[in-house]
Amino acid sequence: LHREKIMVKDKKREILLLGLCLLIGLALRFYTFDQKSLWGDEIYTFNDSRYGLKDQISFYKQNPTFLHPPLFFLLTHLFYPFPEPERDLRIFPLLFGILSIPMMYLLSRAFSRSIAPWSTLSLALMTYHISLSHDGRSYSMILFLGMAALYFLMTYLRTLRKRYVLPVAFLFAVMIHTSYSSIPFIAFAQLLWFYQVHEDGKKPDLASFILLNGLILILCAPWMLFLILN
Repeated sequence: LHREKIMVKDKKREILLLGLCLLIGLALRFYTFDQKSLWGDEIYTFNDSRYGLKDQISFYKQNPTFLHPPLFFLLTHLFYPFPEPERDLRIFPLLFGILSIPMMYLLSRAFSRSIAPWSTLSLALMTYHISLSHDGRSYSMILFLGMAALYFLMTYLRTLRKRYVLPVAFLFAVMIHTSYSSIPFIAFAQLLWFYQVHEDGKKPDLASFILLNGLILILCAPWMLFLILN
């Protein structure tokens, strides 16, 4: 009974600290996020986000080697014609920047429960991450997707339940459709297959590895085929 009370007390403390981190992170990221003028790269977002799906496809037919895939631009296009571009272009980066705080808690907790609150507090106060959350580019979105994918991958490694491979593959595929620069990250993330977290010492089988990467290829194949054909 005494042990249960201690566990309940620790859980309440963790929830309180997570709520505090989220509140601090929200305030720091929301404060003046739409007050700064657009800078160089955000102008590219402004120009590239003016086009809807049909126009984006036409553009990539003519420019298949363009540095960035269209997903982030299509999301930002939802706010077109950008009556307040300093706000409209930064809404999604702000949203994903805020969501990254509880995601950091879940991810760090998957590695070690003791580091989770302090990792979350560090991210909430991190000046660089606050800056990314104010930047009308896809950086904070990619970071959130990467953390979410790693969380589900760690959950799979802990439980060895194949259903957790599906969200990992989906999130990795969305990352590729958001930025090609995420491909090296996805490749290095495969090193976690060697990270043993299952209580019984069991290791993931080769079928799960093939399933994950096969699903990523399937989800990315239509876009890659479109680029190759053009």
